[in-house]
Amino acid sequence: MSTRDRVILFLLFVGFATLVLEVRYEHRFVIKEIWQGWVPIVYACLAALGCLIGMGSKKAPRTIAATIFFIGFGVSGVGLYFHTKFDPLKFQKFLTPDAKIMRGTGDEQREVNLNQPLAAPLSMAGLSAIGFVLTSGLFKAGRGGQKAA
Repeated sequence: MSTRDRVILFLLFVGFATLVLEVRYEHRFVIKEIWQGWVPIVYACLAALGCLIGMGSKKAPRTIAATIFFIGFGVSGVGLYFHTKFDPLKFQKFLTPDAKIMRGTGDEQREVNLNQPLAAPLSMAGLSAIGFVLTSGLFKAGRGGQKAA
């Protein structure tokens, strides 16, 4: 692992550590009601640890870190479900925030509002993708069509 990769993993560590604090604050009321609110907090702690583990020079620690980062895609998907229930009207409201999106028919219509941040869980996937690429070895020289220098 190059020095550049280690620096990126350290910056990723800082990103996950910040995410722990931010999600813990944003979920302060949710975690009192349902246990699922703890999932992104625990995962972000685990991923921050994965960044430190991934800085090792041996293959086994990097494989463990890559596995931790891969789990982040699932955590992100579950978070997206809890934030949206995959409701297409919520995605439409997200993409066109100034539009008045209505749900229901006739006198039963009400405006669609975004109560939870729709894209927030995707930040977990983005950070996890960076960590996965660095630690998995998928894009090292000699693999995936790249020529070794």
